[in-house]
Amino acid sequence: MGIIGEYPEGGVRFDLARTTAGAPWVYEGTASTAGDHHALRATVDAEGRVTVEGAERLPDGLAVRAELLLRTAYRHGRDGTPDGAPPHRIRRWRAG
Repeated sequence: MGIIGEYPEGGVRFDLARTTAGAPWVYEGTASTAGDHHALRATVDAEGRVTVEGAERLPDGLAVRAELLLRTAYRHGRDGTPDGAPPHRIRRWRAG
């Protein structure tokens, strides 16, 4: 089933694209909650540490959820791709 509507009914929908080829990897995009889009920019360093820019202005818990998502993407890239880079694009919905 495809995504219908601009905003999710609940949880958060992440749509992030990697804008750099090598570490540190920079991701830019949006995190959409029920009724609002939030611009998101984060950096993942070569050891997998994630920094979300402007985390203090994001709704409660959103920066932490983005960190967890990007840390998982980093581990999958490190363990599953020939160059060890995380994915170019991340589109995920998380409940809650």
